[in-house]
Amino acid sequence: VTTAGGASNAVAITILPPAPVLTSMTPAAGAQNNSVAVTIAGTSLLGSTLTLPAGVTVTGTPVITATQISVTLAVAANAPLGVPTITVTTTGGTSNALTFTINPPPVVVSSITPNSGVQGTSVSVSVNGSGLTGATLNVPATITVTALTVVSDTQITATFAIAASAALGPQSITASGPNGTSNAVIFNIGPPAPVLTSIAPSTGTQGTSVPVT
Repeated sequence: VTTAGGASNAVAITILPPAPVLTSMTPAAGAQNNSVAVTIAGTSLLGSTLTLPAGVTVTGTPVITATQISVTLAVAANAPLGVPTITVTTTGGTSNALTFTINPPPVVVSSITPNSGVQGTSVSVSVNGSGLTGATLNVPATITVTALTVVSDTQITATFAIAASAALGPQSITASGPNGTSNAVIFNIGPPAPVLTSIAPSTGTQGTSVPVT
């Protein structure tokens, strides 16, 4: 400042950027034990540090511009389920919060053992994968599922009763649980083995030829 007595000494003033503002996050959800690439849009985002929920961490190095953050979020297997929030902080302050839903892990089927059966028979199968708690099996209409037991989050056992009219060849089997429907695995249906009921005549003589039916 300046008066009739002269100019004063100088004191520093710090000019801060505007506080960050978040407008959207895509996608806004992730599943336990999975990673998800997220894009956060907003303003004044340069220099942002993310504040994340328990069980969610940043993988790799985020790419940050003034209007966008691209980041991969790793959701731990034990991350609490629900709808926590995410904010960012810069020298200008802390942003508003956006919600990020943490879901159970997706339903995945990795194998079915055995992976084949015969028309008109029943076969006990074991379906293996993850996220199978509370799941049911989706099978063709010509297969009836009985004795289905969810042994654990990674295994289902069941009995497949295969109709005599079931279509031959590969059939898709999926599992549906609280968090969606799995990928498909293949279960092959084959024809029944041939069965001989009679042969006539049923005898022959050494050194001769005998036509038989």
